[in-house]
Amino acid sequence: MKWAMTRYKAGKAKKKALKKDRERDARAARTRDKDSGGGGGGGKKKGSPSRRRAVPPEWKELCLCCGNKGHMAADCSKRRKDITCDSCGRQGHASKACLTSYEEKNSSLKKRDKTPSPSVQVTKETTQEPWMTEDEDKEDGDHVHLVRAAAGSHSSTPVLHAMIRQDTAHGVEVKCTPDMGATRMVVAADMVRRLKLATTATSAHLYTAKAGERMECSRQASFHMRARTADGCPGPLITVEALVSKDLTDKVLVPWHDLIRLRVLSSTFQAVDVAQVRRMESANGLREELMGDFPELLCDFLSKDMRVKGDPMSICFKEGVSFLPFRVTRCWQVPLHMMDNADALLANLETKGVLGRLECNKTTENLFRGHFVPKPGGKGVRLVTDYTPINPNIERPVHPFPAPDIVFQTVGKDSKWFANLNALHSYYQIPLAPESQKLTAFLLPQGRFYYRVALMGPNPSGA
Repeated sequence: MKWAMTRYKAGKAKKKALKKDRERDARAARTRDKDSGGGGGGGKKKGSPSRRRAVPPEWKELCLCCGNKGHMAADCSKRRKDITCDSCGRQGHASKACLTSYEEKNSSLKKRDKTPSPSVQVTKETTQEPWMTEDEDKEDGDHVHLVRAAAGSHSSTPVLHAMIRQDTAHGVEVKCTPDMGATRMVVAADMVRRLKLATTATSAHLYTAKAGERMECSRQASFHMRARTADGCPGPLITVEALVSKDLTDKVLVPWHDLIRLRVLSSTFQAVDVAQVRRMESANGLREELMGDFPELLCDFLSKDMRVKGDPMSICFKEGVSFLPFRVTRCWQVPLHMMDNADALLANLETKGVLGRLECNKTTENLFRGHFVPKPGGKGVRLVTDYTPINPNIERPVHPFPAPDIVFQTVGKDSKWFANLNALHSYYQIPLAPESQKLTAFLLPQGRFYYRVALMGPNPSGA
C-alpha cells in the first residue's frame, strides 16, 4: 500500500511538471507572436490594421526581449518597460531583437549591388564587382600630423563601416571613427596585427590636438579601403597610407580628406574661405606685433624677477587651533630611471627662484615629505609635496571669480579680436611671504628645500 501511494505521488508530480512545461511553451509562443506582430514593441495599436511579421529563422532561439540566447521572452529576467531599443526608439525590446531594424537592413541590401552584409566580418568579393582603381592623392611631404584626442567609446560617437583589404582575395569590414581634426589616418597596432597588414618604418610624428602630446608612431601600413557613400551605395576604392599607433586600442581614425575621397562627405566640405584666411593672416601679424612690443609679458620662460604684482601669498592658521610641529625623518627614494630628470628639475627650479635650499646648520619646526611622479607620456617628472598633515589647520581664503556667462556678457558687441592666453607656471608667478616660506620645508634624497613662491597643495593655493 505504501509503495502504491509513493508511485501515485510520483506520477502526479510528473504530470504536473509536464503541464507546466506545456503552459510555458504556450506563453512563449504567444509572446513571440505578439512581438512579431508589433515590431517587438508590444502588440498592435488601437485602430490600426494588424501587420504580422515573420520571425527570422536564425532568431528562433533568441529572446525577443533582451536579444540574448538561452531563454525565451516569457522567461526573461528583464522587464520590457525597462528596455528601450537604440535603433527604432521603441520600448519593450533591445536593439539586438529589433525586427524593424532587421527588415530595413535586409530591404536596403536587396536594393544595392551584391556587397557583403554589415554583420559579416570577413568576406570575399565576387567577380561581378571588381575592385575599382583610383589615383591616390600624393602626400604633401609634411611629416608632422595631428589627430584629435581619442576618447572612450560613447553612444554619440559616429561610426563608419568600411571594408579594408591589402590584396584582391579577401576583405575585412571594420568600424572606423571619423576624426574631423585629423590630418592623417591612424590605425591601432592591435588591429593591424589582427588584420595581418604589412607595415613599413616611418619618420612621421603624431600629436594630439587636445593636449599636444606626442603619440607613439614608428610604423605605417598601406592598404585599400572602401565605404558606403552618403546615399548608401558602394563607394570608390582608395589606397591609403595610415600611421600605426600603439596608443590606440581597436580604433581606426579617418580624417576628413579621406572621408571626401571615400565620398562619405561632400567635396565642398571645409571649403577654403579666402576672407577667413586673410583674417587669420592678419591675426598672426597682430600677434607677432604684440609679442615684439611686450617681450617681458608674452614669453615662454620664467625668471626670478618675473612675478605677479601684488601682495604675496600668506599661510595663516585657523583661530583657536594649536598645531603640533610635524617633522618626517625618512624620505622616499627616487627610482633610478627617474634620478636624472629629478636632479635636472631641482636645478631648474632653484635657478628660477621657485625653490630654496636649507643649509645644514638650520632647523625648521615642520618638515614634510616630497617625492617625484612621472608625467604622462614619459615627459620628465613632477615634484609633489604632501601637506595633508597641516591642511586641516590652515585657513582657505575665498576669492571672487566670475562665471562664464558673466564673462560673455562683458564682451562688447563690436569686439573683433579675441585672445586665449595661458599663464606660464601660474603658481610660481605668485610670491610667498617670507614668514610662510619656512612652513613649506620638505625632505628629499637630494636635501631639504622650501618654496619661495605659491605651490600646489596647501589650502591657500586653492588646489
